[in-house]
Amino acid sequence: MAKFIKSKFRVIWGTVFSFFYGIFATDISAQEAEDNANDETGPSVEESSKDEALDPGAIAAAVAAAAASAQAANEFSAAAAAADAQAQRDQVSFSFQTANNNADRVTSLAVAQLAKDGDNSAAAATKNAAFASAIGAVAGKILPGIIKKF
Repeated sequence: MAKFIKSKFRVIWGTVFSFFYGIFATDISAQEAEDNANDETGPSVEESSKDEALDPGAIAAAVAAAAASAQAANEFSAAAAAADAQAQRDQVSFSFQTANNNADRVTSLAVAQLAKDGDNSAAAATKNAAFASAIGAVAGKILPGIIKKF
């Protein structure tokens, strides 16, 4: 799952950085052009572009281009994202199944141990009962003869 999240963050941050790179690179280029224009005697870039406004379509196109650039830079397509997500689901399923099997195995061992302990207790009780019965039988044969003598 961490690999999937890491790849998603990589795409998101790649898009964000590409977008800001486009903005800052454009500003730097504009500043360099302005400095060059001011060095010459002609009108500055600022004076010639004051009346021009940024078109929302141009902004959207720049954002889309930055997203496409980030996706291409990361070589992360929708199919790769789906394959990565499936691999993560498989790993989680495998981990869950392994833990579940281990829990079942421990439970089976505990049940077997309890059954063994119960059988041992029953055998010990039977042995003690047989021993007590034998003592009672011996005492029943010996004690009446001893009691008659007194």
